[in-house]
Amino acid sequence: WCNLLSPPTSTTAMLISILPVLGKLMEGVMFKQIQHYFSVNGIYSDVQHAYREGFSTSMALTTLTDEWLGQIDRKLLVGVVLLDFSAAFDIVDHEI
Repeated sequence: WCNLLSPPTSTTAMLISILPVLGKLMEGVMFKQIQHYFSVNGIYSDVQHAYREGFSTSMALTTLTDEWLGQIDRKLLVGVVLLDFSAAFDIVDHEI
C-alpha cells in the first residue's frame, strides 16, 4: 500500500505547517462572533466576568467583596466554596 502514496514534497509539507495557524485564525473569528451574539442577545449572566469585554478579575473580586460585605451588614451568613482546578488533569496519561 505504500507504493500508492506519493512522497512528501516541500509544497505538501508547507500546507500541513499552515494548518495550525489557520485553525487559530478560525478560532479567533468564531470566538468574536459568539461573544458578539451573546452580548447583543443578553445571554451573559450579570455575574459572569470571564470572556466579557470590560470585565476583569479585579472587577469580579470587587463585586464579590461588595456583595459579601452587604450580606454581612444585613447580619446574614456568608459561605464561600473555593475550588482549585489547577492540578485537576495531572493524573491524566498524556501519552495516550
